Amino acid sequence: MRLFQKKTWMVLLTGLAAFCLCTLGGYALSYKKSVPAQPRGAVVPIIMYHEVKTSKFHKLAVSQAELASDLAWLRREGYTTVTMQNLIRYTHGEEDLPPKPIVLTFDDGYLNNYAYAFPVLKQYGDKAVLSIIAKNTDDFTRVPDQNMNYAHMTWNQVREVQDAGVFEIQNHTYDLHAMGKKRFGCKKLPGESLEAYTRVLTEDLTRCQDEITAQTGATPTTFTYPYGNVSKESLPIIRAMGFQASLSCDYGINVLPRDTESLFVLKRVSRFHNVSLQKTLAKALKTLK
Repeated sequence: MRLFQKKTWMVLLTGLAAFCLCTLGGYALSYKKSVPAQPRGAVVPIIMYHEVKTSKFHKLAVSQAELASDLAWLRREGYTTVTMQNLIRYTHGEEDLPPKPIVLTFDDGYLNNYAYAFPVLKQYGDKAVLSIIAKNTDDFTRVPDQNMNYAHMTWNQVREVQDAGVFEIQNHTYDLHAMGKKRFGCKKLPGESLEAYTRVLTEDLTRCQDEITAQTGATPTTFTYPYGNVSKESLPIIRAMGFQASLSCDYGINVLPRDTESLFVLKRVSRFHNVSLQKTLAKALKTLK
């Protein structure tokens, strides 16, 4: 009788142990599945600014005080500003990025970037990317204008911000930044042959490259699409021209592996007037989840 009871208890204990193991194993498996996958690469937000002003603000024109507040907040949060060249070297395995890298981009080359953004960036010791429309730089170099609502930098000013180590100069086309009746930015026209499109894009971007190289001594590595209008046909063209990266207006945060192809059509997040960078970035980072 005692032997029977002993065997019965052994069977019950064995079953209970098996049940516990299965339950715990299932729980562990379930927990493992519930943990969000970690990004496979460096998380790099790219913030897009346009104008920086002291009056007459609009959606794409932040105040100088807002920019200063942005830089102070980034410093408190442990972010480090990096340039496109830093990203290029990272993807080639030539350098590591800081723990919290961020790229600040300024499009078009407005004079107010020189007057109001440049001194604030310099004060905080931060770096940024300036994508210029070379024809506008040519025009305002020939006939300078001090109107902060529409004037663009001169070549002397472009050289100054570059030589100060504050702005990295990139290509925003020579004269394709326009909303024409036919072409919108550098987008391929309906019915336009690939040969004709290749010629138009290559000639314009080459002229911009040549102007920037001649005026600054540095050749742009990155092409910034006007209005973010990307034609799929443009990618092999800009690669063939030697560009190592391109900036779009697609919304989101970039996760960059050490892969040079990951630098094309990079996403950006617009910094709008009266919307803090803290709130802007927090919303954008949710796209990673």
